[in-house]
Amino acid sequence: MFKTRQFLSLFLLIALAPVFGQSVGSGGKKKVLRNVSLTINVVPSHATIIVDNAQIRGNSVSFPAGTHTILVKADGYYDYSATVQVNQDMVLPINLQPLMASLSIELPYSPAGRHKRGSNRIQIYIDGNLQAGQSFQVSPGRHTIRIVTDNFQSESSFDAVAGQNYTVEPYLGIDIR
Repeated sequence: MFKTRQFLSLFLLIALAPVFGQSVGSGGKKKVLRNVSLTINVVPSHATIIVDNAQIRGNSVSFPAGTHTILVKADGYYDYSATVQVNQDMVLPINLQPLMASLSIELPYSPAGRHKRGSNRIQIYIDGNLQAGQSFQVSPGRHTIRIVTDNFQSESSFDAVAGQNYTVEPYLGIDIR
């Protein structure tokens, strides 16, 4: 009976060794997954960094070499998403792109750019730069709009918020008190 138990124990140990043992690579050597570090330098620095579906603290993470997914998010910016192969320590610079604000100018003039009652050409400047057309994308922040004709000029500043749509309706007005 004792020999039967020893044989049965030895048989189970050999049969279950692949289940409970360490993985073995070619040549009988143990295959060890090496950890690598990934440092993600993000602009803006307050962005949230998610690696393999888990938010990380700071901007550095250590994990086994291989393919990993990265998602970087910040309010007012487009998300950045990528799958990267990390086989050694790596630094990844990411500059998030700001969401733009849309700006359209509604002029009381014909599409050809001429005033209905005259021949004045209209020029639109944003932050001192002459624009073409009447619809624009501007970055978030303070901007100055100037509209110029041969006989008239008007200028105004505003704060653009990312993702917002703005309509500018210039007018010639007189206040008499």
